[in-house]
Amino acid sequence: KIWDVGWRTARLCAGETYFDCPYYEQLQYVADTRIQALISLYVAGDDRLMKNAIQLFNQSRIPDGLTQSRYPSYIPQIIPTFSLMWINMMHDYFMYRGDSLFLKQFTPGITNVLDWYENKIDNTGMLANLEWWQFSDYTTEFQLGIPDGVDGGHSALITLQYVYALQNAVTLLKYFGQDSNAEKYSRLAKRLQEAVIKNCFDNTRRLIAETPEKKRFSLHTTIFAILTNTIEEEKQKEVLLTALADKNIIPPAIYFKFYLARCLQKTGMGNSYLDRIDTWHNMIKQGLTTFAEIEYNPRSDCHAWSASPLFDFLNLVGGIQSTSPGFESVLVSPNFGYLHEIDIKF
Repeated sequence: KIWDVGWRTARLCAGETYFDCPYYEQLQYVADTRIQALISLYVAGDDRLMKNAIQLFNQSRIPDGLTQSRYPSYIPQIIPTFSLMWINMMHDYFMYRGDSLFLKQFTPGITNVLDWYENKIDNTGMLANLEWWQFSDYTTEFQLGIPDGVDGGHSALITLQYVYALQNAVTLLKYFGQDSNAEKYSRLAKRLQEAVIKNCFDNTRRLIAETPEKKRFSLHTTIFAILTNTIEEEKQKEVLLTALADKNIIPPAIYFKFYLARCLQKTGMGNSYLDRIDTWHNMIKQGLTTFAEIEYNPRSDCHAWSASPLFDFLNLVGGIQSTSPGFESVLVSPNFGYLHEIDIKF
């Protein structure tokens, strides 16, 4: 049932471009689009809208170097974290489709986005005084989706999202022979990771706090600390279990559960994924025939990022993963959970 509702959601949010929802905005947002594109690749084997989106986001870039958060749109909007997701989306395309000639044209845009963020690093070694709308997730504890430490402070979550994009950019730049840039950004990522640990790691709770003041903690920051290996790999499962069991931690909303699934997979906890999809069961119980933007009192009853289980069912439950550019080598590592049998056509 989740598969059918999810696929209906994905198809209704795709026309001449991807868009977030078919009723309200009908706008192609970068963060939504990354998830939509992965669904298209895995379910339909079709990369046309993904390539188009990558090109359009490149065309949307402002003089500062950032992409617009959504494009095409006659009302400009800037969400810098979505510019980082554009880089991650290109890394996805690289791993699943290859086509390096198509991607190489965007390397100036990649470096422009990374350099905008680099100029925001202060003497703590973390990002500070960030402009625009630094959206991360629509969890109720983030005001307008913005994590702690953005305005005049230091956000571990935004810093680690930057690290994630830097690491993905390094892979691309190395492949394109831009070794000096790759080395520069690799060193920068490591310095940022060290700064986050130094400033935000809480020895009592054994988690990375949202800011150096260590007053609040989110599962979001733990997720990106794991995805970037800011937390050592041998400790990642223990840290994730600690965060998941913490009653005083900010939980992810639907959008960020896509990244939680990546962490479950990375830490060898993929078998618990099927026990963690109550959000989608609940939406079906509410009578929804498409999945919503957020689980409760949604503005949008059909929102593309909520179709992420389609990708998860194939990539995580079925375990079909690309291990080299263009899917030239494949890892099949299923996570059955409570299932006894999985039948997949891919």
